[in-house]
Amino acid sequence: MLALRLARGAHPVVLLRRLAVAAAAGGTGFLLLCTMGYALGHPDAGRASVLRLLWCLPPLAATVQLAVAVARTDPGTRPHQGLSAVGLGPNRLMILAAVNTLVSCTLGSMLALLFFLHLRGDLTGLPMDGDAAELLGAGQPLPLAAVLTLLALVPLAASVAAAVVLRPRRLRPGDERDHA
Repeated sequence: MLALRLARGAHPVVLLRRLAVAAAAGGTGFLLLCTMGYALGHPDAGRASVLRLLWCLPPLAATVQLAVAVARTDPGTRPHQGLSAVGLGPNRLMILAAVNTLVSCTLGSMLALLFFLHLRGDLTGLPMDGDAAELLGAGQPLPLAAVLTLLALVPLAASVAAAVVLRPRRLRPGDERDHA
């Protein structure tokens, strides 16, 4: 509920950043699903499928980097006076930022799945149904575990990276930092 209130009261630039993360996660998720579709449609091309999967690593790294950058610049993740009194200290704000990143990336991954199924021809009633059916292995059933694993890869990697980057640092005696 707090994340919804923060999103409703957020500046439009913050929402555009989150939308950019969702779009990047969707593009990466779509690349991963296309790789799986190619592997399903060409079972004899094992090495080519592995190379295609390796080509998905740079977009995955770029999406994670973008998600971390957006999480770091989110004004809702900065500690403010009085938030610790209501239970939103630095640790909880880090968790909130990781959950916001997870939600944004999951939205993008779900849109990628819908677009993939649409181009594959599994969803009907829209223009361009099945236009890429032969490229995406439309004759083969989709393995549910593989789809869920590939779609969960981007949101989990991005939210874990955001949590690691935003974790509160312990100050050593004698260190001074400005928390303003």
